[in-house]
Amino acid sequence: MKPIVPADFESTVRKVLASLEKEAQDARALQQQTYMAKSHLLWQMVHNSYPGQMDSAPGSHPSAMPDGWPETYTALFLIETEDDFFGSDGLHFQEELVQGAPFSFDYLNLYPTRSVLFILETVRESRLLSFAQSVSLMLQEDYGRKSYITFDFLNQGQTVHEVYSRLEKKLESRFFFPERSILLPND
Repeated sequence: MKPIVPADFESTVRKVLASLEKEAQDARALQQQTYMAKSHLLWQMVHNSYPGQMDSAPGSHPSAMPDGWPETYTALFLIETEDDFFGSDGLHFQEELVQGAPFSFDYLNLYPTRSVLFILETVRESRLLSFAQSVSLMLQEDYGRKSYITFDFLNQGQTVHEVYSRLEKKLESRFFFPERSILLPND
């Protein structure tokens, strides 16, 4: 066996470490690109402007998800604050949601005052209500923000845009219920 030359060993270790760091950087960049692309597609679905929707024949009912979309959403969960919150504290808030949610979801920071969760699992209304109460309490106690939350289910053949529009109208009616911060699907 040959003796180890310290300079050669150090050089080899540096090359291996540099290669590992480059792989980690590439993985982070790919993850960020994927997140941005997915956010863009979610935004398009909310605003009824993804290609599958635009290419639908007049009078036909488009599919609920774009072609090739890997996830199937079961519900939408809309959170709104009275002022800019998601623009300033959105990333930290999103991390807290992921840690505290009893179900998996995709997250879209839609506007500085509004975020949407795209629920990926079949959940009962009571579970969504419990989560809404937790989120409302967290926003009030941890961030000092008044929030309004509503949610509804994506039924067969409904598009994300249709359900989102319904949720948006529900939030507009919150002024009729000034004491409530959570509006249920049947309100």
